[in-house]
Amino acid sequence: MAKKSKLLLPLSRSLAIVSLLALSACKTVDQVAPASSPIRTTQSSPTRITLTTIAHFNGSNGSDPIGVVQAKDGNLYGVTASGGNPGAGTVFRLTPEGQLKTLITFDAQINGYNSDSPLIVGQDGNLYGTTTGGGEAGGGGFGSVFRVTPEEQFTTLVVFDRTNGARPERPLIQAKDGNFYGTTYMGGTKQQGTLFRLTPNGQLTTLVQFDIDFGEASPVRNRPGGLDVFEDQNGNLYVTHGNFYGTQYMADGAATIFRLTADNKLISLTTFQGLNQGANREAYPSRLIQGNDGNFYGVTLMGTLFRLAPNGQRTTIATFDRSLFPNSLIQGRDSNFYGTAVGRETTIPGVVFRITPQGQITILARFTGINGKFPRSLIQASDGTFYGTTGQGGQGDRGTVFRLTVN
Repeated sequence: MAKKSKLLLPLSRSLAIVSLLALSACKTVDQVAPASSPIRTTQSSPTRITLTTIAHFNGSNGSDPIGVVQAKDGNLYGVTASGGNPGAGTVFRLTPEGQLKTLITFDAQINGYNSDSPLIVGQDGNLYGTTTGGGEAGGGGFGSVFRVTPEEQFTTLVVFDRTNGARPERPLIQAKDGNFYGTTYMGGTKQQGTLFRLTPNGQLTTLVQFDIDFGEASPVRNRPGGLDVFEDQNGNLYVTHGNFYGTQYMADGAATIFRLTADNKLISLTTFQGLNQGANREAYPSRLIQGNDGNFYGVTLMGTLFRLAPNGQRTTIATFDRSLFPNSLIQGRDSNFYGTAVGRETTIPGVVFRITPQGQITILARFTGINGKFPRSLIQASDGTFYGTTGQGGQGDRGTVFRLTVN
């Protein structure tokens, strides 16, 4: 196993810290037309939208798929948080046509268990991910970072031992410098989580030890916590910290966005009020993305799309009907924003939406339960097709992978 470093080092670049937080061959095809719906949206839909369920999970082949990425071979790769034998999750490959293959079954011991974040495709074409626990014989270890090749070779790059962090639950990134960056939501010298850098050969360096006094709350008290890391167009790293959608353990959704300079000074950019403060439409902001225009964009769980300029100026672009909880966001090749949302009522298992830069919302597809429910991820593949996962529903009621074509 690669040598691990427990050094607390200053960052060499500026960071922005955002305090917020198989039935594989069986397909379900829906011709989706956003006509009458209990969800109020603006009209102006494309001429043809087709939602196709290309994989169903049934427990034995995995359960609760977290998301998919498209690798250089054109196939989709993903993880399930549970399922398989002994129920600790899987790594899978899925062809665009729907042929599903389990590549790795987590054993809850040496190769870890419960991968709760999507894989990423490395610069070398391999797949990288994390497990939230295990990594050592007998089930020891507090999570790991792993690599899987398209040829199905599995390698554990580092195992967390609590002193250098514990339970990495958010996605990795590979930055322009070739290193991987990620976070743990527990462990470290103060037991409040860490920000780390990992070289491709497995050398771990702890960059930040989070403190109970950091921001308004600690990651531990805001499960599923952890911190999202992403990189902007100029090579700066950003981190989302604190309250985050996905669990009942959250506080009231208040959040403050900070920029952490190279000399570790925090500069407040903007503040989101929480439910206890009455402004509940801006509570629970999600992970940010950087748009084509250089600004940052995100959705709040309570139903808005916002834009954040690098100078901290925040603008609400669109407001959803109160029947929806938006939970993911990407920017498409056409510069429109796409994402998924779950319904506040059981009659709305979830939707895929599009928002123009001017704020016009269109519901592109609706889930019924049979074709999946609780969507929570979306990507746009090289051919322009959208793919995503649902955490439940489908023929085995253990989640699905779907394809959405918009012509």
